[in-house]
Amino acid sequence: MSLDLKKIGLYLLYVVIFVGLYFSVWRPARGWMAYNISYPLAETMNTSEEHNWVLTPNSSVGYYVSEGVRDANAKSYNMKVLGGMFFLMPSIFFLAMYGDWKSVGLLWIAHMLLWLLTLFFLAAGLSLWAPFVAMIDIVTKYLVPGFSMGLVIYIWIKRKGG
Repeated sequence: MSLDLKKIGLYLLYVVIFVGLYFSVWRPARGWMAYNISYPLAETMNTSEEHNWVLTPNSSVGYYVSEGVRDANAKSYNMKVLGGMFFLMPSIFFLAMYGDWKSVGLLWIAHMLLWLLTLFFLAAGLSLWAPFVAMIDIVTKYLVPGFSMGLVIYIWIKRKGG
């Protein structure tokens, strides 16, 4: 087994370019999406008569949705724009191991579709039926990591010829 230094160098260049784009373009875009799309939608849809939903900014890419005053006892849901760590790390794997921009694109599309799903649950929960808000946690804590890591495993097995 010989090392293909050109290929290794190219894949490392892909990783450097991707990480640079992630932090200089995508991370600010996530913040813009959180506070110019998601947050205004939440404010508009916050029409429930029986629930007092409070929106509290918590980071550059998201905010908390909690019922009543946000304190240590209140259940809060972290509404953020997806495409964070569970996008960054698998993407670095795809680029470092295979130079595979197509899988990075597939992962990004999946994260955006899952984010749209969280927006649906947010809007439905704030205006129609409160338990929908809890579905945000299911998407962000289980579906996103599961899909992201599952795609890594699938691509790895596929590339190994399994």
